[in-house]
Amino acid sequence: MDTANRLDRVDTPEFTQWFSDRMDAYTRNPWDVAVLDDLRHTRSRLTEFLLEADEEALQHLLSNQLAKLHLSLAGSGIRDLPLREPEQAQLDRILEAFTAEAGNAIPPGFTLAAMLYCRPEHPTAAFLDRPVPDWLCGMFTAFMAIEPVFFGDSHTFDAYCMVAHQAVRHTRQIVQDGLQSDTVLTPKARVAAHTYAAFSCPIYPYFGAGDLRQFSEDRAYILEQNACASGLPLDWEPPPRAPGRRKIRLGILKPHFSSQTETFATLPVFEYLDRKRFDIGLYALEAARNDLERYCANRVDRLQILSRNPLEQAAALRNENLDILFFGSNLTAGVDACTTLALHRLAPIQIASICCPVTTGFTHMDYYLAGDLLAPRASMQGQFREALLNIAGSGICFSFGPEPTGASKRTSREALGISADAVLFISGANYFKIIPELREAWASIVSRVPGAVLVLYPFNPNWSGRYNTEPFVADIKRRFAQHGLAEHQLRILDPLPGRADIKALLKLADVYLDSYPYGGATSLIDTLEAGLPPVVVEGDTLRFRQAPSMLRELGVPQLIAASAHAYIELACRLGSDTALRQQIRQDIQQNMKKRPAFLDSRNFGQKVAHLFQSLYERKFS
Repeated sequence: MDTANRLDRVDTPEFTQWFSDRMDAYTRNPWDVAVLDDLRHTRSRLTEFLLEADEEALQHLLSNQLAKLHLSLAGSGIRDLPLREPEQAQLDRILEAFTAEAGNAIPPGFTLAAMLYCRPEHPTAAFLDRPVPDWLCGMFTAFMAIEPVFFGDSHTFDAYCMVAHQAVRHTRQIVQDGLQSDTVLTPKARVAAHTYAAFSCPIYPYFGAGDLRQFSEDRAYILEQNACASGLPLDWEPPPRAPGRRKIRLGILKPHFSSQTETFATLPVFEYLDRKRFDIGLYALEAARNDLERYCANRVDRLQILSRNPLEQAAALRNENLDILFFGSNLTAGVDACTTLALHRLAPIQIASICCPVTTGFTHMDYYLAGDLLAPRASMQGQFREALLNIAGSGICFSFGPEPTGASKRTSREALGISADAVLFISGANYFKIIPELREAWASIVSRVPGAVLVLYPFNPNWSGRYNTEPFVADIKRRFAQHGLAEHQLRILDPLPGRADIKALLKLADVYLDSYPYGGATSLIDTLEAGLPPVVVEGDTLRFRQAPSMLRELGVPQLIAASAHAYIELACRLGSDTALRQQIRQDIQQNMKKRPAFLDSRNFGQKVAHLFQSLYERKFS
């Protein structure tokens, strides 16, 4: 059957299979022109059906695999492509219906069709303020929960952040209204909670301004009600502590102990704890089977790999009779097994870490560990549901355990096509952190420093296995061109093999440009170890204060800007003043030789031990 015949009827198994094959091909290669043309034509034909079909036909159509395919298409980058004339006409027809029936329910086919063309933030009111039938609740919730793959301008990004807050509040209200008992939800509420848990991965709100406590607590409520309705008992009364047990039983929970940022940030918590005072267990959901995992296991009393069953995981941790359970992973983005476990009461004292860039909002999370430079309790406690635990300094510490020495391949300016006398700006900020405002700021900086070049390596596999690279690269190139910059003044590199390769690259540069408003931490370690001056911005939430707190701890606060404008001015000054750069580079190198607190795992462990001892005595004495 040729393409035209396959698309004659969208309510057939043949169409569903063909559609599935095309979506698989798109996933493998999002920039295959033939596949894109097929999917655009499919969207058009499917839209015609949705706009004309009655409700019974729609329910029948979406009761099979086509519902999943519809959401796959709605969540893809196809919505971001410029519309062709017939596509624009279809969208105009959809939006006219929302405008004409302001405040009223409209046929569900129009909502389904809008999902194929519009991202949630466009137009906001059309999606959030219209009632949808119960049978459409799951797809609507998934659509609102799936994050866009790329933002081309600041207005759209800001609009999305606003919609993300509205969407989680909207979903929470559905769940709350449908709560019939502690563990029973109405079918509509059950679908909304389960769908949100399955589809949401709220990363982009991190990069917007402001406090995310309400957002996080709304998300936590949805996840907790979903877990309860799924049969997971979250509440638990720990048994009395056995008399005569002297050591504090500490558990560290992570998905795995492989070589990644979260392991590097968690290792200092237990690496040098006194084993005479602490009985330490590491708990993972899968084995890493590498040198770092073996190193971690040698620093504790036991390493246990938990089963894959959530009920068995919770039971196993409860049977450990822990006094304190420390979570060493990000619990505030996607919903993985560690996040689900963190919803439970598993130990008398449960602590989140800076691996979570915002409060978890979870009922059973008691404390959040951070430094007084990073999140001072007096001014920032209101941003956290957990009680803030402040230790002196940044509260950030990294230990990398055994790691390869030496870069896997040699690099040079010549190999990168960069002249020896060029002012080389560089950034390893992740793709997600490089929001439209930051891309524009970087283009402005390079345009103001004669002979400057910017090198980026934004596709860190720790954040994601797949990035929407094409529009991202095209957008930065467009901004550079608008500022009159040549193609050779921008280099965007593939992921580098390891830290040694990153530091070898950084040593070629003159100035490091940190991301803002969400700054770096691990990436700043690489920068400072290379002796490279970074430029950072300080904000008023934890996720905007990581790099500034580390630079204050290092003794180079002159590299901290108070605003985006000050960031640009400081970067230009450093780029234009060779002597200033050299002086700051010497200051960094001298201070790094003194082993700053954010690299002193032994000292950090002493601070943590004192804190854990205090919590233990307060709880059990």
